[in-house]
Amino acid sequence: MSAAEQAKRYDGLAVQCKNVSPALDLGYFVRTLPVPQNNQRIPRKAFAPPQSANAPTDAGADDYPDYGGDPMLPVFKDELVVDRGATIQVRPSLEALRRESQELEIQIKQLQDSVDALVRTQIRGIEGQLYSKANEIQEDISMKKFDVRAKQIHLAAVRAQL
Repeated sequence: MSAAEQAKRYDGLAVQCKNVSPALDLGYFVRTLPVPQNNQRIPRKAFAPPQSANAPTDAGADDYPDYGGDPMLPVFKDELVVDRGATIQVRPSLEALRRESQELEIQIKQLQDSVDALVRTQIRGIEGQLYSKANEIQEDISMKKFDVRAKQIHLAAVRAQL
């Protein structure tokens, strides 16, 4: 194959690549995906605005609009409501998160101690002019520091859930 033919083929390929539209490709891809048949109906709860601290028995309670509060509707506050049909178990999950947080703190401390020990060993190697050994230790230090940072990020994620 000559260089001119090859250049012509690559030019054609470049033109085709420039004509690609990511939005259209994504649209075509989504249309080819099968729609799940087991659509479960999600129960909807009627919205009831938060109730003020004053009860209807207060003298100024008539000043506030009545939203037709049905006594059977639950009043939602700034708290977690656990439904009987809920699949999550809050207490065990919270305890598991606390345990995981403590374990991560211990692992971070151990990793930090090992990083400190490696740094001291590296300094001794440099003082003894063992540069190849110091370079090997530097690789270990870098990996340990990466592990420490990964554990710290994991710990931050766990703490955010508490």
